[in-house]
Amino acid sequence: MDENPIPKSFPEFWQLYLNEHQSNSNRWLHVIGTVASIVVFVFCVVQQVYWAVIFVPVVGYGFAWFGHAFIEKNRPLSLRAPVWSLLCDYRMAVLMLCGQSSHLNNSTNSD
Repeated sequence: MDENPIPKSFPEFWQLYLNEHQSNSNRWLHVIGTVASIVVFVFCVVQQVYWAVIFVPVVGYGFAWFGHAFIEKNRPLSLRAPVWSLLCDYRMAVLMLCGQSSHLNNSTNSD
């Protein structure tokens, strides 16, 4: 497992993030996890089931980490840079859901 050092700037981190998320299958797993975690969070707040908020990261990261373990076969960046990784997850999800996935192709793997 090759571990690149964490960049000092967000634009540099974004490029590292894209390098670690080359597979479209993994990207879509991240989108599913991101959207599902938002749905779970909103449900918990609306239903006032605040204790269940603990499942938000489980849902979100569950899909993403599955993709890293079985598709990309790399270590999730969220373990080394959780805040920037989360911001990149949201950025990628928005781009994917808006049909702008071509902006993610600094290296292509369209499985």
